[in-house]
Amino acid sequence: MCWIPSTWIDFGLLLLLGLGNGYFAIVLFTWMQTRAPNEMLRWMMSILMFSSTGLVPVSQAISGAVSKWNLTLLFASAGELVLLVTLWTAFQPALTTFSENLTAAPSEVRCRISSNLKDWRTNTCFSSSKRAATQKWYKNLKQRQSR
Repeated sequence: MCWIPSTWIDFGLLLLLGLGNGYFAIVLFTWMQTRAPNEMLRWMMSILMFSSTGLVPVSQAISGAVSKWNLTLLFASAGELVLLVTLWTAFQPALTTFSENLTAAPSEVRCRISSNLKDWRTNTCFSSSKRAATQKWYKNLKQRQSR
């Protein structure tokens, strides 16, 4: 982007990059959460959050050091790195499996997801004890709201 003379072209490219990054982050987080066992979900999310946000200060420190040395090199190498990673991932056969797994979730994952979407009173994913506890909670909630 450092060689593009128009600010609007830069703006458009960065907009597309941001939209793609946001979409990929949502897909990745959703995929990880639906695949992780319930007892491991917090550990998986802590690793994922650390890798996505916790390493930002490290990358900013490296970028700051490189920018003091050569600003053009910083932006050129960042753009080339994004391009190389994009091309490399585009030709990975595992991504086909990844995208197929997104649409074919295991049945217990479908229950966990559908329990948030369906009415809990008719959801077959709930056990009878969980359904009774949820009904009691819901009844108490309605009573508190009516006061």
